[in-house]
Amino acid sequence: PFHEWDDGSNAEEKYENWYPGEPNNKHEKCTELYSEHRGLWNDLSCVAARYFVCNAQTKIQRMEFDKREELISNRMNRHKIRWQAYQQAAHRRKIRKAFFQRMKEHMRKIREHQRKMKQRQ
Repeated sequence: PFHEWDDGSNAEEKYENWYPGEPNNKHEKCTELYSEHRGLWNDLSCVAARYFVCNAQTKIQRMEFDKREELISNRMNRHKIRWQAYQQAAHRRKIRKAFFQRMKEHMRKIREHQRKMKQRQ
């Protein structure tokens, strides 16, 4: 019953997801998804009104253009703020690390100098 896609390619070679026992009628030339059976396929008559799978859209895709652009802009701004905060924190960590390395080296030199002073006595 359902042997080829609209583009003419062989449906059985590309993908098959029939519900057990389907297809079961040579006169049913269209297919639907059984929502109650995890999206498995059923063959049915083409006069049955069904949505196309390609028409399935997310909530964001169904939004009006202006609202979608505003949502995207807001998300980009939040991302920019978070990225800047991350960069600032990384810079602070780098500066602190360099400071503590300099202090460690300075303290090493002080201890070395003190050791030399003790040896002279």
